[in-house]
Amino acid sequence: VFSVALIFGKGNFEDPIVDQAAAMFDKANPTGMKYDEFKRKLQLLGCSMNGYAGLNSTTLDISGLEENLEASLVLFNQFLKNISI
Repeated sequence: VFSVALIFGKGNFEDPIVDQAAAMFDKANPTGMKYDEFKRKLQLLGCSMNGYAGLNSTTLDISGLEENLEASLVLFNQFLKNISI
């Protein structure tokens, strides 16, 4: 099992909208890919992605089966570069 977290040094104490942005993370998909298709690809790879905001930081993470690490990170990268809600 692998787990990768991106931690940004801005939380909801400094900017309350960060909490709302993190909540939308679970409802987003990459541009050009339907939400259901994106979630299905994650499921087939055996991985999950989450976003959450704390007082001083915002975290986006992905975890899943180690044998699917490379494919999962490619999908995560595609998502991060082209987020659509």
